[in-house]
Amino acid sequence: MPAHEEYDEDDDIDHSQAMIDWLADKDPDVWFEVSHHLNWDNSERVLDWIVSQPRCDKANAAFIFWGANPLWHLPRVGTSEHWDSDGFKLIEKILKNWKAGRYTRAELAWTEDNRAKHQQALAGIWGKRDPLAIPPALLAPWKGRKPKVPKELLAENNKVLNRLFLNLGTSITMRDEARQRRKARLAEQRAEILGHAFETLDFYRRAAPWLALFAVVMIGGAFALRWINKGVLF
Repeated sequence: MPAHEEYDEDDDIDHSQAMIDWLADKDPDVWFEVSHHLNWDNSERVLDWIVSQPRCDKANAAFIFWGANPLWHLPRVGTSEHWDSDGFKLIEKILKNWKAGRYTRAELAWTEDNRAKHQQALAGIWGKRDPLAIPPALLAPWKGRKPKVPKELLAENNKVLNRLFLNLGTSITMRDEARQRRKARLAEQRAEILGHAFETLDFYRRAAPWLALFAVVMIGGAFALRWINKGVLF
């Protein structure tokens, strides 16, 4: 069975590798989309694989870099707290690749501007020098296009990808399931409205004789009062 066809929740299956196998022949735009839904607690190897690829877009590298919270590390570089953080491995790898010019694909837009936050972080460091030497280009946003991902490769449409996400700790509702849920809710609402309507009609049906009697009494009483006022009965 091809590695990308089917995966279940068997503990013997390497779910990170399964996701990597699925991504291997996909466009970097798909990698970027997938990156935004990964559960970082379970997907560090997947993220590491993405930023290690020569075709990784600069926007994807930036997303993972800032997702690893580099500004938290600035005042902690060299401390035990810093070295115990697994996320810093991603930061180091991205910085190394970025400074070496290995991220040559720059098609996607990056909208985050971290320059002010970077300056604030440096203000708390002795000498106000960045121990990570984050490149200025990685701090500022840049123009580009939105990722182009075929509908059939979105997790809400692709059962295999949806299961891969689920096995890594991310639950994404399938579009068909969401549509069925909406239909079920609408059906319930219609049934409730019709139920209230039938209850109202049944009430008036049962109350009709009494309402008619009440109307006769009221009309008869009105005529009687009129006759009394005209002195007809006296």
